[in-house]
Amino acid sequence: MIIDCISKAIFLFIIYNTVALMLFGVPKSLSMTYYLFKDKVDTLKFLFPAMMTMLTVFLMPCWLEMSEGSNFQFTAFLSAASVLFVGVAPAFLRSSLENMVHNMSAYICAAAALAWICLVTPYWYVILIVLAVIALIAWLTNTWKTSYIYWLEMVTFISTFISMVAYYIEYIK
Repeated sequence: MIIDCISKAIFLFIIYNTVALMLFGVPKSLSMTYYLFKDKVDTLKFLFPAMMTMLTVFLMPCWLEMSEGSNFQFTAFLSAASVLFVGVAPAFLRSSLENMVHNMSAYICAAAALAWICLVTPYWYVILIVLAVIALIAWLTNTWKTSYIYWLEMVTFISTFISMVAYYIEYIK
């Protein structure tokens, strides 16, 4: 069940990002895709909140189960719950309250996910490898200045997914 949930989350994340990249190029941030889809066709604005909600639905149970017994299980909860808050406050440019909820949740999500990797799994170095690869991609596509938030988000999500799969295979399975 754990690997199924992780696989579904990864699949959803890849599909969403692939469609967004094909339609809009590299956005300033993953959250900006809410506005890009909304501007393209207003009824598509639900895609970003739906994707973030489904990521939480897929990841929360398996992430908590994988972290069971760790003193740092709360980092998995904080990260997954924060993804949900980012998704339910997608219009971060519209209101100051929504901006605050969205941005604080995004920061908490990233910090908690990276803390989980470093404190629960032995795969802290995955963050550095993914950061190097993403930095190279950003530099080669000449988007490192305009889309640095998007690339940092990709480092966090990809590092987390890789660490979850590796941790599951080596320690849980």
